[in-house]
Amino acid sequence: MIFHQDFNKKLLALIAVGESLKGTRARKDDKILDAEALLLKFVYHCSTLDHLLKKTPSPLNNGGCFIDFASIIPIIRAAIENALSFTFIFALPQSKHELELRYLLWLYNGIQQLTKEKPILEQNAEVYYSLKRQLNSLEGQIKENKIFKSMQPKYAKNILKTGRSRFREVDDGKFENVAWADIAVEAGFDDTVAKQLYSFLSSYAHSDSLCISHIRLVKNESDKLQILDGPFDILEYIMGNMANRYVSIIRGLNESSQGLSTL
Repeated sequence: MIFHQDFNKKLLALIAVGESLKGTRARKDDKILDAEALLLKFVYHCSTLDHLLKKTPSPLNNGGCFIDFASIIPIIRAAIENALSFTFIFALPQSKHELELRYLLWLYNGIQQLTKEKPILEQNAEVYYSLKRQLNSLEGQIKENKIFKSMQPKYAKNILKTGRSRFREVDDGKFENVAWADIAVEAGFDDTVAKQLYSFLSSYAHSDSLCISHIRLVKNESDKLQILDGPFDILEYIMGNMANRYVSIIRGLNESSQGLSTL
């Protein structure tokens, strides 16, 4: 399985890149630590894929193994979305204000999800109200952002209401939401490849009929590898991009603020 050998080598190279920055002083905020955690999550996904490519023991056939392509493909999708989040927040912004807003809204979205409903158990109330205070603090920082101030009031209000963190400016003061495929195109992928690939990966995550037809029809190992070949080629390309961008992003973030802690 040639592409598996290449995948393992590229994964080890990516890990080596991350390890090379150990000891880098982090910022007063958590940007560097969060960028590192996004890379780590990507490595987790890829490590699981590397393991699954060694085949999964079958509970139905003593001693038999199979390539679990139905589980592999959704994990590829998760890995790609993780890489696109990293790229959208830290690599694609054209100004410090844009990077700051994307980062703040990303944080805001996460805490907003945790505080949509009040806790049932009284013992969790203190954590809930602490998170609400963090959310209010982030909202204040977002409202002070130069780009956020330039947004049309209706769109800005909707962003805070929905926690939407992926958008782009299309005109002076006018913004639009962007999908994962749009971010992939902005990151350098061909438009058709990005949209078709994401649609294919999503069919497995959502158990669409395309996925189920493969489950029914694909029986031998060579057919499974053929299905996986294209997605793994793309993922390996993304791994190379992550490795190339990670060092420059971490150094850029570190240079823009004095550090307090280390990775």
